[in-house]
Amino acid sequence: MVDFINKELYTQDSVDKQLQITFDGGTITNTEIPSEQFELTESLSSDIQLVFGSCEASEIKFRIYNVFTPLKDKWLTVTQTLNGDTENPLQIGRYKVFSDKPTADRNYRDVVAYDSMYDIIRADMSSWYNGLSFPMSLKQFRNAFFDYFEIEQEDSSLINDDMVVEKTINPEVLSGKDVIQSICEINGCFGNIGRDGKFQ
Repeated sequence: MVDFINKELYTQDSVDKQLQITFDGGTITNTEIPSEQFELTESLSSDIQLVFGSCEASEIKFRIYNVFTPLKDKWLTVTQTLNGDTENPLQIGRYKVFSDKPTADRNYRDVVAYDSMYDIIRADMSSWYNGLSFPMSLKQFRNAFFDYFEIEQEDSSLINDDMVVEKTINPEVLSGKDVIQSICEINGCFGNIGRDGKFQ
């Protein structure tokens, strides 16, 4: 559930919606995004069957014009203001630009960006894992994992936080996806990056 003071405005007609995308070096607003050219995709689990432990990256896609700063690898903070209430914008999220490509006619650029889960699930964590001092609690293991990525976690106590974790493998390759999904699966939950950039 999104905790947003103006959320009821989304059910009303003729509500002015102003999108704002800020990054180091500038701001993109509705005037640079053609109508109906912004897309947000979020999912707890996109598999055919629900899979406990799933951790999926959120994605935004948008088309822009009259923006000349290259956006590749930049972090974007996306907000939306409803009916001019600039004191209470909805934070949609923080996303890192994966691709920024001109259209065939060179009039526009198509941007694709993902939240920090994208980097987590594609990282090789073998060196990190092999460098840990075991045994440790699952919560210590989880904290060490997110400290590695410098990602803040939403304060939470999970059901198996006190479980003891021993070193059972000597991996040459270990994906971040396997690590975080295992942590979440053991606790019977899902993981995602919240709109404030914290892991939930």
